[in-house]
Amino acid sequence: MQRRKFLSQLGSGMTALFGGAVIAPLIRDRQLLGHTSSLGKAIGKTTTVPVGGSATFSAPMPSKGISTPVGGIVLQPSKGVFKAYSSACTHQGCPVSYAKKSKQFLCPCHGSVFSATGAVVSGVAQLPLPAFKVTVSKGMIYVR
Repeated sequence: MQRRKFLSQLGSGMTALFGGAVIAPLIRDRQLLGHTSSLGKAIGKTTTVPVGGSATFSAPMPSKGISTPVGGIVLQPSKGVFKAYSSACTHQGCPVSYAKKSKQFLCPCHGSVFSATGAVVSGVAQLPLPAFKVTVSKGMIYVR
């Protein structure tokens, strides 16, 4: 066997071995996201939401009769406590964002402001942001 061919095959084998070791956990985690179980829809790992911070998600909610993905924002107001709300303003459906500093959801379209519990603080919105039921299991966050 020629040296060049041997090194090429060795390199391919090493790439496959180490590539599989790196990619397998990523595939497993990717398969968990969006997975529906009796706990609800998996939206991410608990480690992706910092204490006092937020993360966005999108997931179909067949249990609510919605087959198209619904946007949401998950918060971790204190260590180990997770809350999730719709990211659509209840006035006209504009996407709200979470302002960590003020601990409020803000709607850029017509100025509605919601508290960290989803309650209307000010603006034209009349209804609170709908809340998702949140369950945490084995480091994953589930909503329904």
